[in-house]
Amino acid sequence: MPRTPDMFSGWFDNQSTQQREHWDNGVRGRFAHRRCIETSNPWPELRPAWGTNPDLPTNAGAPATA
Repeated sequence: MPRTPDMFSGWFDNQSTQQREHWDNGVRGRFAHRRCIETSNPWPELRPAWGTNPDLPTNAGAPATA
């Protein structure tokens, strides 16, 4: 299956919602607010500084293409 604009995966620092979000093939999964991101956090994905991950892709709301 070819990847379409709505199918992306990874961790993103969403600047518009101020949340670190995990996306899997265009579906949002785990997320945490920016204030929870700190080096002493028990979850390793929330330890890197804010802005380490890319912003959410601008085509996140784009319709799927065939």
